[in-house]
Amino acid sequence: MDFITPDEKKQLEERLNALLANRPKISQRIAEARALGDLKENAEYHSAREQQGMEEAEIRRIEQRLSNAQVIEKGSGAEGVVFIGSMVRLRDQRTGDEDVYRLVGESSGEMNDDYVEVT
Repeated sequence: MDFITPDEKKQLEERLNALLANRPKISQRIAEARALGDLKENAEYHSAREQQGMEEAEIRRIEQRLSNAQVIEKGSGAEGVVFIGSMVRLRDQRTGDEDVYRLVGESSGEMNDDYVEVT
């Protein structure tokens, strides 16, 4: 089970819709490149097929993630308990320095220093 915020779900759905909308364009590129002849040395054909493969893999990954995701609404935990989507303030007990982080699901894909992936 993957926990995601409503915003993460929306972002995934938007990306999935964009990829699905691009399918016909890639198919058209492949057909046009195929019509040019010899496929062995047809860089445009191979490029289009490679893009198609990468996008189909991403479609499968997003669909799988959405099917296994549980959307966590903000404030769904008990008071004083943090969960996915919570903003937390951590203090270094040695130096007293504080930083604020947002907790995200472990497969959120967020690559930001201000996010902490949790399970």
